[in-house]
Amino acid sequence: MANDNTQSVWTYDPWLGLDRDEDDLAIARRGPSCVLYLQRHGYAAGEDLRRLGPGSEKLLPASARSVSLTVMRCHRLSSSLRKLPADIMVRYVLPYVIEADDEESGNGFSDFQRMRRIDFAISGELENFRELRESEAWSMGDRHPLWKKFCFDYAYVCDYDQVVSIHAINMISYLWWKLNHDGSDPQVMLEEVKQEYALVETCLASLLLATAALSLSAALHGAPPPQADAFSRVFGRAIELKPVEAIIAQKIGWRCLYTTTDHMLSHLFSLDCTYEGLSPRTEETQQELVRRCANISRICACHELFHYSQTLITASIVFYARRSMLPSDEDPWTSDLQGLTGFSGDLVSQLVTPLQERLIPDPAHPVWPWAHVGEALGNTEV
Repeated sequence: MANDNTQSVWTYDPWLGLDRDEDDLAIARRGPSCVLYLQRHGYAAGEDLRRLGPGSEKLLPASARSVSLTVMRCHRLSSSLRKLPADIMVRYVLPYVIEADDEESGNGFSDFQRMRRIDFAISGELENFRELRESEAWSMGDRHPLWKKFCFDYAYVCDYDQVVSIHAINMISYLWWKLNHDGSDPQVMLEEVKQEYALVETCLASLLLATAALSLSAALHGAPPPQADAFSRVFGRAIELKPVEAIIAQKIGWRCLYTTTDHMLSHLFSLDCTYEGLSPRTEETQQELVRRCANISRICACHELFHYSQTLITASIVFYARRSMLPSDEDPWTSDLQGLTGFSGDLVSQLVTPLQERLIPDPAHPVWPWAHVGEALGNTEV
């Protein structure tokens, strides 16, 4: 379950070698729930299914839109249903109908398409990320340099699947982009959080926001809330996280539903084409491919890749993991995988090259990007 250096807090990886069961993958496959987001923060911000993102027709797949039209038509035609205001139908009935429809279908394809739509909507907004990130106007504020490690560490403490930590990291990354894009200074927000929660340093405010993102991600995936005392050592006391979540939700809105690579991978893991060509084609071999994909996904989340299309990164992860397990003369990219993701092998391989050369040379043995910190400070035991 752990890597070779299990005694170092800087290199320990609790997910390495871990076999994720069907329940873990089912949580990732459903993705962050639109219903739970609306109930937890969206309604308070005046959002509903008709106004999510750039229009619900861009975020919901065709099957969900068909269900929506049918339900609302029934509302208009039924004298009994008309007694319920349309807003009540939209807020408290329609979201459940949409999500239940896909769960009952059994294949999750509607969820997968919803994730792709959300991904393309958000990646379209982030087209100027690199230009803004490299400009003098970009500001990080006093953000803790190891906040991503913090997310992974406490996701493990709270017994969450890695998808919860990766989703939380994407939300915080988008929050920082949003602040810079809107001309706001992240340091001002950190100072406000520091003062409101009586924290000693502003960098602790960034960790509190990361904790809230973890709490929000867990809620949207239907997981239990973080343990009440899990973070008290960091902040000196237990803090109610839902109001801090609201700070994030107010800034980024429906982007709390941000699709991650782990969400999309969980769907591909259920398809035969993901394992095509593996030899021998055994359950153990398939699990090894799943582990390698999970390894690459974790390391990708540690780097500034969130602005890329998550569908493209997912395709690159599968391409790289398959290539590491297939004979060198066999093409790791198939026509079925190209059809599912929408990306050609040539395009996917362009992202695989920097992944291999700079981020994760061996998918079977990932190394955290902060491992070198332990060498400088001394490898503290877990």
